[in-house]
Amino acid sequence: MKRQPGIRAPVGLLLVISCVSAIADEKRFPAPDECGDPTQISTAYLLRLAEVVEVLDGDTLKVVMRKWRPNEGPPDENQSIPDREPTVVQLVCLDAPPLSDPIGRIAQQSLSARLLGKEVRLLISHFQEDGTPTNVMLKINGGHDIDEGVAQLEQGLARYRDFGPYDLDWWTKCHYQKAEQRARQNRAGIWAN
Repeated sequence: MKRQPGIRAPVGLLLVISCVSAIADEKRFPAPDECGDPTQISTAYLLRLAEVVEVLDGDTLKVVMRKWRPNEGPPDENQSIPDREPTVVQLVCLDAPPLSDPIGRIAQQSLSARLLGKEVRLLISHFQEDGTPTNVMLKINGGHDIDEGVAQLEQGLARYRDFGPYDLDWWTKCHYQKAEQRARQNRAGIWAN
């Protein structure tokens, strides 16, 4: 049998190229998120940097907002929260047990260990009721990008509670609900019994 003229790549080379291509595609197109496409979120939040000065319970904190530095870009437009004065904030969509409950104490201690004295990013919904604590999503500034509400829910240190329309975007709500489901399945914290 005669060999056909032309260039033929060894089979091993084709396999390596297709594997590298698949790995590159994974990085560009990550696996679908169980809660949908986060790029479709249409809710906007105000971003404030703050320091946690006190953990009141498993879902409520006292923070001091940091003054905006000129080299950090445009200042936040939210003028309702004064800079440098302690402000009580509620972790949105969380309902932690009261401090009289042993799990409530553990929830407070868990937040304290992770957040007390740290600089955090507060994501504040534009829709807030007057006279109530400011509802926020909270992440430690720098380092990791873990939503502290999800962390409390996954440990079974709080329940998911819907705060009403526009409190949280649909994608984040889904992740909060999934975190509570995982805690229930693992019988963590309040779901131990």
